[in-house]
Amino acid sequence: MIDFHLARRIEMAEAIAGRAFTEVARAANPSGGAAEPHCGGWALYSGAGSPVNQALGIGLEGPVEAAAFEALERFFFDRGEPAIYEICPFSDPSLLPLLAERGYRMTELSQVLFRSIGDFVPGPHPVGLEVSRAAPEEALLWSQIVAAGFFEGEEPPADLVKIMAGMAVAESTSSWIVRCDGVSAGGGSVQQAEGVALFAGQSTLPAFRGRGIQSALIREGLDYARSCGADLAAAMTLPGSGSQRNFERAGFRVAYTRVKVQRDAP
Repeated sequence: MIDFHLARRIEMAEAIAGRAFTEVARAANPSGGAAEPHCGGWALYSGAGSPVNQALGIGLEGPVEAAAFEALERFFFDRGEPAIYEICPFSDPSLLPLLAERGYRMTELSQVLFRSIGDFVPGPHPVGLEVSRAAPEEALLWSQIVAAGFFEGEEPPADLVKIMAGMAVAESTSSWIVRCDGVSAGGGSVQQAEGVALFAGQSTLPAFRGRGIQSALIREGLDYARSCGADLAAAMTLPGSGSQRNFERAGFRVAYTRVKVQRDAP
């Protein structure tokens, strides 16, 4: 059933996984990672300009007071970052006027999909595809493959590749590389928290699209998560994207649509 409890479980699992990533950033640089509870959720920082600097789950533990919301903003503004929040539609209604009063703008919509893992039946990968766990020493290779798939033939920023390499080795994260006829073709990861397997960083190099790369990653991730005792899987995609279609083919369905909002530092 799609309800508040399901939404909160998914959002908190993602926040916990995000906190693990900030620990990797802090280990690499004492000032490079921070995570604090705010407004019922978590504010995450993993270095200047990191794409995962955001707050998750805010407003999911009841009304949000103005003073608490201002403290959340300061978490980001004091670090020279914009305040970016992923807003779940099950958040307390008190959050909406606070966003409006402070001039937040909507920057993205995403679909949150889910499925039970208990009834997952693994199947074979297409001929020619090999999916293997990325070893710790392959973290940089994994991030290069994933980043290249997102940037459509452009050179990914070196700082972003380094940040993503930290994601591959974060606590409770497992990452995979897909090779097509022996050539690196794509990669993805699964982060586990509170019995939820969160799919992240699913990327296929342009030359290998349409050959079942992401579907192989999803099957591998579901099979692994089931072996680890997870009972629920979740993924976030752009609405109507190829990724959404691939997850739906794998038995996922949309739970709710999430809104990303942003306010730049004053």
